[in-house]
Amino acid sequence: ENPQAFTPDVAMSVSNLATFLSQGGDRPGALAAAQEAVALYRALAKENPQAFTPELATSLGGYGQALLNAGKVEDARLAMAAFFEAAEALKPLLAAMPKAFGELFQNLLRDFVRAAQVAVVTEGEIAAALEKLGAELGDGGGQPPEVAQFQAWAQAHNEGRGQDGKAAYAAMIAVLDADPANPALNPLRDAIDQARAQLGEAWPYGDGPKRG
Repeated sequence: ENPQAFTPDVAMSVSNLATFLSQGGDRPGALAAAQEAVALYRALAKENPQAFTPELATSLGGYGQALLNAGKVEDARLAMAAFFEAAEALKPLLAAMPKAFGELFQNLLRDFVRAAQVAVVTEGEIAAALEKLGAELGDGGGQPPEVAQFQAWAQAHNEGRGQDGKAAYAAMIAVLDADPANPALNPLRDAIDQARAQLGEAWPYGDGPKRG
């Protein structure tokens, strides 16, 4: 008689099903279930943002992971969009409750970078996304480390815009090396180290970033 009353339970069940199917190796099934969970949580978050935005962000993250598991460039681009939407939705809650949502936000940033590595994107595309997510985050005073992380990425990409790949990489390394002990920047360092390891001798950009 009241379908909306059961929607949160249905959404949770579908989200759990997506995880189960993914663990079982059923990628198409996991992707379909993850997509359905996103649709359910998007409707719930529209009616009650405070209560269901975290679940929407989490389900979008799961959908992005399902897309990344396909290992295709076109799916990686869709994954980037999912992670971007999740981070953007979570940003107001992060500002109000950084301790509660900082870890989820940082995971979404990490996954966004992973998806960008798989997708063939230009520096301008990723810079625009990072700038949009960081545009309203202020000047860094008293901010959680996740916010500083986004600002560092945006700064690195801005400095590298319009340059060739080596110059852009050098600009990013300069940002990271300026604060080698900052654990909030470790996901980006990890992403660079992973890319270097995958390319091996073909890696064209020299040494990786320093660590504290």
